Amino acid sequence: MVIKSKLNRPILIVSNSSWYLNHYRSLLIRELKVNYNYVIAMCPIDSSTEKLSEYILHIPYRIDRSGGLSPFSLLISTLRMFFIIRALKPSLIHSHTLKANFITSIIASFYGIPIIYSFAGMGRMFSSNRYKKFIFKIILKSIYLFSSIQRVSKFKIKKNQLRCKYIFQNPRDLRFVKSIFKPNKIDFKSFNLIFGSGLPEIYLKKSKDVENKWITQLPIKLKNLKIDKINFIYCGRLIKSKGIDDFYKIANSLKNNKYNVYGDFDKGFIEDDINKLKQQLENHKNLTLEGNIDNPLFNHLKGFPVLLLLSQYGEGLSRTMIEAMSLCIPVISTKIAACELFDENYIYLLESNDLKEVKKALHHILIDYQKGLLKQKLLNSRDLIEDKYSEIKIVKETLKIYRKAIKNKDLDYLNSKNIKDLNFWISK
Repeated sequence: MVIKSKLNRPILIVSNSSWYLNHYRSLLIRELKVNYNYVIAMCPIDSSTEKLSEYILHIPYRIDRSGGLSPFSLLISTLRMFFIIRALKPSLIHSHTLKANFITSIIASFYGIPIIYSFAGMGRMFSSNRYKKFIFKIILKSIYLFSSIQRVSKFKIKKNQLRCKYIFQNPRDLRFVKSIFKPNKIDFKSFNLIFGSGLPEIYLKKSKDVENKWITQLPIKLKNLKIDKINFIYCGRLIKSKGIDDFYKIANSLKNNKYNVYGDFDKGFIEDDINKLKQQLENHKNLTLEGNIDNPLFNHLKGFPVLLLLSQYGEGLSRTMIEAMSLCIPVISTKIAACELFDENYIYLLESNDLKEVKKALHHILIDYQKGLLKQKLLNSRDLIEDKYSEIKIVKETLKIYRKAIKNKDLDYLNSKNIKDLNFWISK
């Protein structure tokens, strides 16, 4: 059944990049456009903006990612968003990523607008030093404070603990934020656990075409399989916290293997550092820089591929991981990247990023292969992903939260000031 919004006002989707919305939220956006009158994306212009604009109206928004959480950077970004939201007068905001969540919490509280926060992981702040972690906790507590109050008239603020909804991608992040927020029984209803953005349907279809040798090659015909037959894969931004430095060290140690690196260099870092890293990677004879391409794992449906997730970044849920599992590609992962969602029954976990630990995991894969155990492990992993982590399932669960968020019939402060203009798509 098609559900229409209570107001003829847009739903606003906010993010710190067009790439994020196009890569992770395209199906959600398309379903929202079917169910509600108007849907608008507000995010910075980048390489994915043109593609995003093909299926949703895009409002450019400059948010300084390289500025981190500096007061000046936050002030400028907040003022920019303040005037845009005042003009759009949305009936609901869905915000993604920490910095956008913090800024929208302030503005949504000031205008009394319902809001959904998606925490796509805790990022670098999660594993930062004591000072940065302290600032990180202050930011989270501020989001919670602004989310529990709303402006109802020119000079009146009231408490409303049900105006905001929170979505977390893994139990670790949900538990961590609850320890910061310390929610009461009313707030508890607003916390939701939804596993990432989901596996796109194209992977469910592509899984039938998998012919990699972990699945098709009988161990008895390849008694002496060695590590140097394995093709190692890296997917993600090319930054230290995502594990690119550790990946390069492995490439230097196991020099006879092939290495494929997919992803972009982070423009927020110093250009000299980027150029130095790029030169190191390009100079390795068995390593290929592939750039940021769509569905990179489709290039590894044959041979002996292994996905290495060496991240120490506060992941929400790595979609590359569930993509690999759906394609029966063995995954070696740090515990932080596994997000307490996958154990040794499905992937190979590292105690640390130490080279010895990685080699131990590789030998474990080879032993499982020789014993005939690996094939069933990979097939079980694929079945798990198809059953619990499909994008269609994730979008359905997210839409339920939208319904709860707009259930209240009361107008927010911003829209109640202009009742006569509510039938206009955008405010005058």
